[in-house]
Amino acid sequence: MKQLLFSAINAIMMQLLANFVALRAREPFHLNTGKQPLNTGQIMPTLSDLGIKDNPFRNLPEADVSHWAGMPDIKRLLSDVVSSVRPDDVGASEFVILHGIWGAGKTHALRYFAHEINEGDDGRAVYLSEIMARGGLSFSSLCPRIHSILEESLKTRFIEHVRRSVDDCVEKMESDNPNYSVTPETAIKSNVSLPEDQLMVQSLYDEEQIPQFVSNDDYEAIKGLASLLRVITLPIGNNPPAYGSVYIFLDEVETALDEKATKQIPFFQAIRTLINAVPEHFALVLSFSVHAAVLEAAVPEPLQQRMTRPYIECEKLQADAAKKFVAEYLSFVRKDDFTPPQPFYPFSEGAINVILDRDTILVPRKIIDYLRRVFRRSIQSGRFDPQEGISEEMASDILNGIA
Repeated sequence: MKQLLFSAINAIMMQLLANFVALRAREPFHLNTGKQPLNTGQIMPTLSDLGIKDNPFRNLPEADVSHWAGMPDIKRLLSDVVSSVRPDDVGASEFVILHGIWGAGKTHALRYFAHEINEGDDGRAVYLSEIMARGGLSFSSLCPRIHSILEESLKTRFIEHVRRSVDDCVEKMESDNPNYSVTPETAIKSNVSLPEDQLMVQSLYDEEQIPQFVSNDDYEAIKGLASLLRVITLPIGNNPPAYGSVYIFLDEVETALDEKATKQIPFFQAIRTLINAVPEHFALVLSFSVHAAVLEAAVPEPLQQRMTRPYIECEKLQADAAKKFVAEYLSFVRKDDFTPPQPFYPFSEGAINVILDRDTILVPRKIIDYLRRVFRRSIQSGRFDPQEGISEEMASDILNGIA
């Protein structure tokens, strides 16, 4: 009898536990729902209540990055790289290496400038987040990816521009020589200098699509890519180019340094060949998460000699610069129609000081991680005061694992 009673009680307890787990599963915690009551009886504020846009503390920037926070020197240097290759400036090509420790803002910087360029009408940019492909490290494996992005970015405007330019050349040549019939092929050969570029323009004119660069040979793949990059910025006859400049940004290139020399050497030789092949209106920026000393030892000397500027380093932030970065970042993640009660809202200035004192190596990625951790836990704990924001004491307790 006692055994039966014990079994019945045990079954009831297990059912109650199962019901509790099922209830929690149906009501998961969401930071931005505003529907989950806290233990204190307080209703959790939504992100919108706090004047914050959705998902303000992402692990990585999205593909399109439209804002910049902090790092004024890096912005100025990269802005100069971008502008210098345009036809209204010097116009000569640039080859630049950007480097710094992980989280220092290199990825954000490259994505920001790629977005800015592609939003305009005078240039096209390709950003690749990594260089490794299924077959390992080779520039020929990058070319189809670059082609795909360029094809989407250029769309039909580029091909229509090339065809219109060739037709204009035909019309002008026939006007100058009324007794002759001029073919598009003749017009192309008369108005485009390099044989490779003549073939590229002819293919664009006839096929009305951008040729694929499918080859297992780096040199052949780069010949096709370089020709396309040149034609993008090439005036045909008396017509202006389709675009004034073109850019390729390659991120996390340090992964090449982990490969054997038999892979590294052809890859860096291919980059050198591409730089040589596109001498105008082109910028190539490589990003490495390593120190300058590693680059000096690992990057082949012929490639270093082709750098148009010294290494650009994304350094760790000093205290004042870090604080300015936080203020600018929080300003961006706020809704446009929200007026914060204090500059660092929903954090107090004391909380920001605690966060920035937490680490001796202050870089944007780490700072954002700390902000996310403190913000999320302060909301969950029920100690968040929407009027005052996150206090210094609360931030300290969270970072010390007390709250």
